[in-house]
Amino acid sequence: MTMDGRNHRTKLIAAAVALSSLAMGDALAQPGNWQGEPAPVVRTVQGEHKRSGFIIGLSAGGALGDDTESQTGALTSVFIGGFLNPNLALMFNVSGFEADEFNDGCFDCSSQPEAAQELIVVGATAQAWLSDRLWVRGTLGAGSAYVPEFGDLEGLGWGAGAGIDIISGDSFNLDLRLDVIGAIFEEGSSARTGLGVG
Repeated sequence: MTMDGRNHRTKLIAAAVALSSLAMGDALAQPGNWQGEPAPVVRTVQGEHKRSGFIIGLSAGGALGDDTESQTGALTSVFIGGFLNPNLALMFNVSGFEADEFNDGCFDCSSQPEAAQELIVVGATAQAWLSDRLWVRGTLGAGSAYVPEFGDLEGLGWGAGAGIDIISGDSFNLDLRLDVIGAIFEEGSSARTGLGVG
């Protein structure tokens, strides 16, 4: 065998190897049964609101009196506090009722001078969430009132309420609520029931 024959055979083998490599590369590039790494799956988990930190707010609505069913007025509350855990908050709360100015606050006040024209309750409030949106609360503290027959009165104040969040965000809630405030005096007791938003 001559040197030229060996060189020719070596070139043929090299060319065959090169063609085989190109063919295998094309086969790997084709979308046949070959599978690459799966794409990562992104999942969003939606859970309950994680309440924490401080809480501050106010509410307002209309109210009726227990002294006389004809008495109406406005019931407002202002509160500030903090969360002990995501479902329980302690707050300092001020709630007040003021009778409508129409006919001194009620439709027949002349025959019912014992009706309280003003009622204020100041005290500590605990609010607990029974679900992600439903809550209840209770208040205990000092109560004061103005009753035309007795003047200014002071005594034990209390409050209770329940509500449901109709708009709930990370830092803002708007709820529909039912509140009751009352006070016990030596001369008697008084309470107001209000429906409002806060």
